[in-house]
Amino acid sequence: MCWRPPFYGLAFLACLGMTSLTRGEDWPNFRGPNFDGISVETNWNSDSVSAEHIAWTINVGIGYSAVSVVGDRAYTAGWKEGKDVLVALDVKTGETVWEYAFPMERFNSLHEGGPGATPTVMDQMVYLVSRDGLLNAVHAASGKSAWSRQLAGEFGVHKPSWAFAGSITPVGDDAMLIDMGKILMLNRKDGSAVWQSKDFRASYSTPVPFALNNRELVAAFPTSGLAILDRKTGKDLALYPWKGGPDVNAVTPIIDGDQLFISSGYNTGCAKLQLTHEGLREVWKNKNMRNHMATCILFKDHLYGFDEGQLKCLSFADGSVKWTQRNYGKGTLTASRDGRLIVLSDRGELVIAPADPAGFNPVAKVQAVKDTNCWIVPVLANGRIYCRAPNGQLACVDVAK
Repeated sequence: MCWRPPFYGLAFLACLGMTSLTRGEDWPNFRGPNFDGISVETNWNSDSVSAEHIAWTINVGIGYSAVSVVGDRAYTAGWKEGKDVLVALDVKTGETVWEYAFPMERFNSLHEGGPGATPTVMDQMVYLVSRDGLLNAVHAASGKSAWSRQLAGEFGVHKPSWAFAGSITPVGDDAMLIDMGKILMLNRKDGSAVWQSKDFRASYSTPVPFALNNRELVAAFPTSGLAILDRKTGKDLALYPWKGGPDVNAVTPIIDGDQLFISSGYNTGCAKLQLTHEGLREVWKNKNMRNHMATCILFKDHLYGFDEGQLKCLSFADGSVKWTQRNYGKGTLTASRDGRLIVLSDRGELVIAPADPAGFNPVAKVQAVKDTNCWIVPVLANGRIYCRAPNGQLACVDVAK
């Protein structure tokens, strides 16, 4: 463990990335407007989901891009015939409103390939980073290109083994973050650099803005480990070294007050850290949660997530196991504010269950999509759950009351 300039005072999580154009039920970016994977919705039909509730399905192309939702449109990306295709869909019908395509390799080493990042919607624009580091800015209304920048080439970073997969994080009114090994703070108007950090070597995580005693910070999880940066300057303030198997740190850091949680697969494990006046202090570390790809959900002092091929609940206080559930493979999950886990198995089964440390007791199940390696997080927004498979199937499940 190493650290640099000290921090002072009590820490608290700041939701710095929300745009004024985003409604409370919208899901404009990866992990949602609060960067925690938890939908704010509470009045939805969580107990009787069935095949009859699948409103529509569509094929959007090969890939691992999740869905972002703003108003009456959903956005995702896929790979078709040598091109990445960013698509806007009508949330009620699934009909394509527009497509924006650009030439791109498939990058299908040991998986189906296609886009790995999720579109980010803000300021009436849609932003998407490709596997080779190309950042596209597209008008949300028309699908027409505003500008693009080849970030990997411009900032001299190298693609990791499975190419870039981190998403754009909105920050404040005019900036955005991306982790490409170098953490980049970019101007939203043209993608120019506000600052760039030193090179921590690229992995597959998405950075998170937060605050400590009114000091604006960034938590990133590149190959080198958990890095804390000054949001105004990009200066690295603390680093907790962490090696996730073959340089795979894929999850988004979870932040709760002055507590941070990270995890990696390949039998690496997890750790809870505290940000103190001396830097990052290890609270506990074990192998009870080994997140290969899907980030955990922290809900009421408990972590819910996929420990390699099994779903688990851990105490956030001490990392002890509360329960283990098998048969869902290397799935993924999100949650709702009213205490429901929304789980997508790696074979495309959607499962709803209470977020309960006493046990996993599903109240609804439906085969939403059919494929293997369904590692794409489901999204609950505006009374609909969006489930995506890597073969391109996208299903919209109507759960509105």
